[in-house]
Amino acid sequence: MNWLGSQDMRAWQPHITIHNKVAPAQADKLYRELSAGFQMHGINIAGLDLWRYLDGPWAAEWETVFGAR
Repeated sequence: MNWLGSQDMRAWQPHITIHNKVAPAQADKLYRELSAGFQMHGINIAGLDLWRYLDGPWAAEWETVFGAR
């Protein structure tokens, strides 16, 4: 799979992005605020979306929904 970048070759670690491309101090502040009351819990995954990076913008390529909604 030489077409995958090093970031894509790592083990899958699902996550939710809350802040993206903000100053480290701003991200750290929000992390501390959210961590104070965070309690781990399960989630249900409704489906998957596949996006293609176009050197700046992203293009939706494919989606699938798991089970009935």
